[in-house]
Amino acid sequence: MKQTVTIISIFLIFSVFSKAQTIDIITDLVGPRGIAFKGNDLYIVESIYGEEGRIIKINITDPSPVPDEVIGGLNDPRGVLVNGTKLYFTEFNLGKVQKIDINIPNPNPLDVCIELSQPCDLALLENTLYISEYYTGEVPSPRYLGRVSKKDLIQPNASTIEIASELGGPLGLSIQGNFLYISEDWADRISRLDITANSPILENVITDVISPFGSTIYENKLYVASNGNFNKILKIDIEDPYPDKLEIASIPGVPTYLCVKGDDLYISEFSGKKISKLFLPGTGIENYDGSMPISIYPNPAHSYFNITNLLCVATVKIYNMHGKIIKQEKVQSDEKIEIGNLSKGLYLVAINNDHTFKLIKKN
Repeated sequence: MKQTVTIISIFLIFSVFSKAQTIDIITDLVGPRGIAFKGNDLYIVESIYGEEGRIIKINITDPSPVPDEVIGGLNDPRGVLVNGTKLYFTEFNLGKVQKIDINIPNPNPLDVCIELSQPCDLALLENTLYISEYYTGEVPSPRYLGRVSKKDLIQPNASTIEIASELGGPLGLSIQGNFLYISEDWADRISRLDITANSPILENVITDVISPFGSTIYENKLYVASNGNFNKILKIDIEDPYPDKLEIASIPGVPTYLCVKGDDLYISEFSGKKISKLFLPGTGIENYDGSMPISIYPNPAHSYFNITNLLCVATVKIYNMHGKIIKQEKVQSDEKIEIGNLSKGLYLVAINNDHTFKLIKKN
């Protein structure tokens, strides 16, 4: 019986580490939606159906951040994007994209795009703004009536141009290289467009993604908030022509919008009324040239461990079970990493944020 309990306990511990653990950044928000960074300031949209919305900001270096209102009195704001001193945001009910100067106290919003159909998210490539429009038809009607539009920000009088139509509830937008990635809520899929093409053709990236919402890209991986009754964070390798979706976290508070700063993924939890974050280590196990696999030994370890088959100097970070970095250094292959001063227990070792291992420290 004792042996069975021990085995179950070990299994549970490893199950915890197989899914990333979130850390609360700020709580007691009112319907948090879009999030975006400017330096250490995190801008957060607060919006509840039928009520006035606002945009606040917090400094994430503050251990107990206090929200500072940037602008209030908004009509169902959703997505937000910061470019230089300009903050762009969508107003779902008014069918607008507006902007403010974040250096001006009590700013007055200026229209960027009008006569849109339920604008949700924004993405920017150079001077072109991309907008997801959730639904362009009347109810009842076929659901595939969403679209993506673009606007040239250099030409103030330029018209908004449709670049994709008949989409299944487009929400989150992310750009990598020439491709715009689109989360389609009703269609349960991620699609993409080559936005450099004269006539972009929509293609599927992956299907059977339940109610995908916001997305962001980190190290060639697309991270997607999948909500509805699912409420997970998924990771998709966009360099793989036939990608799988990997569940990396369960988010009971209904994840909506995402953004990355450093090695952390920030998550807007709508019903959880908070912003949380999780660390994004890689999961690869092969060397950079795809030859000899990287490994750590001994494991379990007492006073030190080594990393084999590194081709160059690597940054090694050791995390405790709360996601806190407790040791960081640069090492070469087979160089000892001292851990004698660490407490007995389970740790996570991240190598260049590309490779991740579980390390058991013993007495």
